[in-house]
Amino acid sequence: MRQAGADVVNGLRGAWTVVFDGVGDSIRVADETAPGLSSLLQRAAARFGNIGAVARRLANQAAQANLGEVDARLAAAIRQSVGVDLLKTIRADNRIEPALHSAVRANVDLITSIPAQYLERLEAEITASWQAGLLWESLAEKVQHIGDVTESRARLIARDQTSKLNAAFSEVRQRSVGIERYIWSTAHDERVRKSHADLNGHTFRWDQPPVVDGEAAKPGTPINCRCVPLPVFDLDEIHAGGQEAQAA
Repeated sequence: MRQAGADVVNGLRGAWTVVFDGVGDSIRVADETAPGLSSLLQRAAARFGNIGAVARRLANQAAQANLGEVDARLAAAIRQSVGVDLLKTIRADNRIEPALHSAVRANVDLITSIPAQYLERLEAEITASWQAGLLWESLAEKVQHIGDVTESRARLIARDQTSKLNAAFSEVRQRSVGIERYIWSTAHDERVRKSHADLNGHTFRWDQPPVVDGEAAKPGTPINCRCVPLPVFDLDEIHAGGQEAQAA
């Protein structure tokens, strides 16, 4: 995206003539759109013509990797607590499929939205700069800033979606082996929100989530939440849940 934006701005440089007033402030009385902008933006958009396929590949990889980590952590916790190895049973349970497909679809939508919104912001900034008669160098700086903001947003999405994947998969996997309660656990650092810190160490049922900042929420589901659900073990429930998973 940064390269696409740079190509658009560089493509406009030759047409970016500026008329100066007598005191050095730039002014412009011209068309509302910079010459050639439309074709340059179309060329930039063509760079992302295959974004859907790329997004699906990346989303699938992320979902499968996260699910593998969730399965391994849950199996290790069960083995350590009650001496039962359910890793194969957990991985074979297809009740995770709806959550897996939903997660992939959501991430594909988010990935494909990033370049589209970047190009929209790019067009708006270029048009505004042209109409205001700004120097080309000022426009280049503004486009650099758009790239910085877009990259920050992409990183936020990546962190947030990782937590949401963990939350969704943890609930399905825990409940599939009969675990109906969890302990809310924070990341235990200064970035933890007070409302989340207040829940740390408390036990909740999956079907009765606590109210967090005015809304019912589970660990990892609020935006940028890094909290996790630690399973609460009941030997009878786990055996029953494991038998149900094997039957399924």
